[in-house]
Amino acid sequence: NSNFRLTSSLRPPSLAVFLFLGGSFFKGDLCRPIEATKSPYMSWVCQTTYRHKVMKTSKAGLDLIKHFEGCELKAYECAGGVLTWGWGHTRNVIENGEISQEKADELLIQDIEEIESQVDSLVTVELNQHQWDAILSWTFNLGCGNLRSSTLLKVLNEGKYDKVSEQILRWDKA
Repeated sequence: NSNFRLTSSLRPPSLAVFLFLGGSFFKGDLCRPIEATKSPYMSWVCQTTYRHKVMKTSKAGLDLIKHFEGCELKAYECAGGVLTWGWGHTRNVIENGEISQEKADELLIQDIEEIESQVDSLVTVELNQHQWDAILSWTFNLGCGNLRSSTLLKVLNEGKYDKVSEQILRWDKA
């Protein structure tokens, strides 16, 4: 098994690929791929799937989102020119405003729950927890509209799991 260490040079879409392929995200930024059962790139296919349940983002998925979003309590304009605060929250942000850490955490959970609902309605195939977390992280970063209109979603819903990583990387523009 190889060990990986996350670095700030890896961008969210790259980490989404890592998670989609079965990587794990641990406290302290240590990542380790799941033991391969068929090949290093197909190990996630053999994991138990949970699609018949309404899936929720795991702590590892939440930690991944937090790692890349960072938390800014004072309102700021993101690279896309949108007022933002907290963990990447963009609705009802007040220019020059400030929120508490508690409010930022509350908004993050609300945002994730909203995205979970939308992703659940868009994805029609079974996913394991790593795959769900990867798609959720990607969607949190790039938006439900981008997922809805993406080739990524089409490929995923066709069950072409081996092609999903390529689609995720197409969005790695940061």
